[in-house]
Amino acid sequence: MGGMDLISTGNTPPPVLEHRPPHGGHAGVPLRLAGWLFGVLLICRPPLAFTDRLPAALQTFSGAPARLVWIQQVDGNGDDPFCWERRHVLMALDTEDPGGERVLLDRVDNYHRPILSPSGSQVIFSQHTSRRYYRIQWDGTGLEELGEGYALALWRDPETQVKWVYYTVTGHDEWEKHHGSVVYRRPLDEPGPVEKIWDRTVITIDNFQLSADGTQACAQFPHPRAGIANLVRHRWMPLSRGCWTSMAPDNSYWTWVFDGRHRNVTIHDPVNDRAWMVDIHSAPGMDGYEVYHPRWSNHRRFFVITGPYKTGRMGQNLITAGGPEIEVYVGRFSPDYQRVEAWLQITSNHRGDFYPDLWISPSPDRAVAAAATSRDVLPTDRWPRVRDSIGFVWDHAGQPDELDGPDGASIPHGPIEGSGRAFWGRHQDMWLAGGRFASAAERRPDPSGAASDAGMTFEAVLTPHADLSGQDALIWGAVDDEQTPRWAWVQTQNQLRIVWPSAHGPQTSLPVLALTPGQPHHVIVTLSPDPPRIESWLNGSRLVRLPLDAPPEWPPDEEPLPLLFGGGRPADSSWFGQIEAVAIYSRTLNAGEIQAHATLQRERLGRREAIPSAVVDARLLEAPPPPEPSSIAPYRRALSGHRYALESVLSGTFPDNEFVVAEWSILDAAQVEPRHPIGEIVRMRLEPFESHPQMESERLLIDTDLMLLPLFINASAHQPP
Repeated sequence: MGGMDLISTGNTPPPVLEHRPPHGGHAGVPLRLAGWLFGVLLICRPPLAFTDRLPAALQTFSGAPARLVWIQQVDGNGDDPFCWERRHVLMALDTEDPGGERVLLDRVDNYHRPILSPSGSQVIFSQHTSRRYYRIQWDGTGLEELGEGYALALWRDPETQVKWVYYTVTGHDEWEKHHGSVVYRRPLDEPGPVEKIWDRTVITIDNFQLSADGTQACAQFPHPRAGIANLVRHRWMPLSRGCWTSMAPDNSYWTWVFDGRHRNVTIHDPVNDRAWMVDIHSAPGMDGYEVYHPRWSNHRRFFVITGPYKTGRMGQNLITAGGPEIEVYVGRFSPDYQRVEAWLQITSNHRGDFYPDLWISPSPDRAVAAAATSRDVLPTDRWPRVRDSIGFVWDHAGQPDELDGPDGASIPHGPIEGSGRAFWGRHQDMWLAGGRFASAAERRPDPSGAASDAGMTFEAVLTPHADLSGQDALIWGAVDDEQTPRWAWVQTQNQLRIVWPSAHGPQTSLPVLALTPGQPHHVIVTLSPDPPRIESWLNGSRLVRLPLDAPPEWPPDEEPLPLLFGGGRPADSSWFGQIEAVAIYSRTLNAGEIQAHATLQRERLGRREAIPSAVVDARLLEAPPPPEPSSIAPYRRALSGHRYALESVLSGTFPDNEFVVAEWSILDAAQVEPRHPIGEIVRMRLEPFESHPQMESERLLIDTDLMLLPLFINASAHQPP
């Protein structure tokens, strides 16, 4: 298996559920929480050989005593993988109990996200139907309702040894069931105050986990914006777009983000600013299908998943369909965490097993690692260096939600949101190919203060699309409902012009610089009121200083307008290219400040490596119809794999005679019809899919028959990546 080990426990017929006490323990007491459980008693039968061998197999695999808890659907359909309904039981496995897996509770009901306590002696779980969370002892006794809400995580303070449960309150409708607006915590074992931990953003409940020191937490803020929250500074840093975040159980702050294909995780090391992808669907028996419920255990080498998800047809969200063949697996990372070196299949029952959590008995060396010194993972942002007069700033999608401002103040970073063919680029910049990004509102200087007389400065790094020698479109600016810009940067063929506000209405400048397709340009434009003039700077050098016919005026009585990037309103033509490092200042920057910013951008751009690309003509062989948007919910965008045969290579090197191109089939929850009929020859600029890490988070639908073919994106001007 390519150097991968599988510890097999056999492949026997599905075992019949049995409720019994753990080895040496007592039978669980009947549940008597009023109004809570309604299910039926399970039939008691002896476990089969598969489960008998599991305790020894898991201990050998993990190298220490271990416990595992998960949810099992009892009706054999496996069609409720999100565990919304009352058709499940809690299951348990203990390496020190030779009897194998057992039912932790003896009633069929609704259970959600069981979490093992730091000592492994208790299980905390939630219930969607009652919107409350509960505790039960490992031996099946002591069932206790803890309160209203949804349990997210457990954490033990390494200094006081107090155990805390972190929880949120979810709602009733489809979206609210997945999200909470506030994260609280309370002591688990003793009365104590409820503390509000996080309320900066809404969070998605899958998966909120903490570092060993409790200062950082991974989450989605909300889905699909995955990142790390600094719970001390109450700020969060985006990592990428994806789902099912999970954090390593030490103080490395490593956090993974599950990709849109549901087959890989990207592990982010925020302290050392690096990231890499690991395939987690390679367990024997997965056969290329999707996996789900990935979660790091309390030992950083081990994690759990469920799979394979193969019920339904290609083009649907197979996770939603579930299936009786979904089993629990434990994976073990290689020592360098670059791959999964071995797998252990835990269940084999053809019922459907979901939401596993693994606890491995701690060892002294891991306890030392968990006590490492806490570090702040929020990056030290170098740009913009000027921060005393910022009206708006957006660097790239990987920046925290706030930047440090002067005198300890915070500066909002963006936010911006895309629509249509507007995507994040490979450097988390804006990639515009027929869509728009928009900010919440235009940031204007205070008209009543001195800033209104100090001029304005606009800054951005622009890369016009390499395929277009000239464009006629608004690049960015503030545009009203009648599509009239209050101010804007506009490209006319290959020239950049500036629109500025005056007492006589918007005015348009002469060209201030030329734009070269495919090349990044660090551009700064200043507008001075006295004397009225405009200056343009390219890569730190001043190009023009032009007088203005009318001084710029920023009327104090007008409402702020949203900033638009990539064009005006949808009826306008679109600008194609990339935008990053955008800022507006309520004064004119001086030459030294401008040149310092240009140096920072030159250093950043110089560190980027070119990616291979080729322009080819290829014949379309296979293009699946776009799926129904409801079939991929909660995703709103999806790519589908289209199969091509190479006809000719026009530029670059391209050795593949047959290949797959990921093309958009759903955008903004609407179907996108294929652009070309079967058999048509299409000209494309192809780039390897793996060269675009921002695409990892997108839902990618590829027939398993095509998964062995090389995968590309079409980066030509009229087919965005």
